[in-house]
Amino acid sequence: MNFVRAYLAAAKHYPKTTLTLQSGGLLAAGDGISQVAVEGHHLRHYEWSRTARFFVLGAFLTGPILRRWYGFLNRRFTHQGKQGNFKKFAADQLVFGPTFTVIIIASVGVLQRMTPQQVVVKVRTTFLDVVVAGMMVWPVAQLINFTLVPLQFQILFVQTVGLFWNTFLAWKTNRNIDTTTEHKCQRRGNQSVTAVATRVSPPWQPECQRRGNQSVSAVAISVSAVATSVSAVATRVSAGVKPVLNLNEFNFGKKCMEKSIQV
Repeated sequence: MNFVRAYLAAAKHYPKTTLTLQSGGLLAAGDGISQVAVEGHHLRHYEWSRTARFFVLGAFLTGPILRRWYGFLNRRFTHQGKQGNFKKFAADQLVFGPTFTVIIIASVGVLQRMTPQQVVVKVRTTFLDVVVAGMMVWPVAQLINFTLVPLQFQILFVQTVGLFWNTFLAWKTNRNIDTTTEHKCQRRGNQSVTAVATRVSPPWQPECQRRGNQSVSAVAISVSAVATSVSAVATRVSAGVKPVLNLNEFNFGKKCMEKSIQV
């Protein structure tokens, strides 16, 4: 009870400061649980900068947004009872939930110093999984929140449930960026191998290939010349004419062969 009284007193006299510390602390705690309990990071490998990013995200983004959103719901839906609670629940789940999910994922990407293109890819690859997982948590939590929890405790209740949700969110958002980075590094590695192979190839290799093609052409010409001479001799023999050796034809073939060897 002392804690509740202290919290109510702080929320009454210092509402913005209390909300800032509350939101930032719960998101940072969720990331800490994710790193230690879920991902198994040792304290020596603990990413304090990542926890700091989640504290900033909670203190200066999620906290103010939640405060304004719940204030809007209570001003917009003034009916008490089941009808008013159902309207709040429907607006929260159908409008605010998906929009807020996109904002959170994109904000995490910005704090991770991603490019705009990488942020868009992050939202596309993470959004559906987060929404599907959220459907197993937030409908029941918000139904309890709007029907049983007093107004001054609704943000605290949501963020307390969000402590476990933030653990999943921290794991999910950082898991996707690690996978994206791995694919990016693999792609860059393949490009580096190609570049190295190109640089290692001898500079005289294209010239040798060109000369080799010329050599093949010269040999083909010389073989054709010799075949022509042999065909002429065979024709004279079949006609009963004494074959006469045409030295010019053979000399042409010989010169072609010598040229192919010199090339």
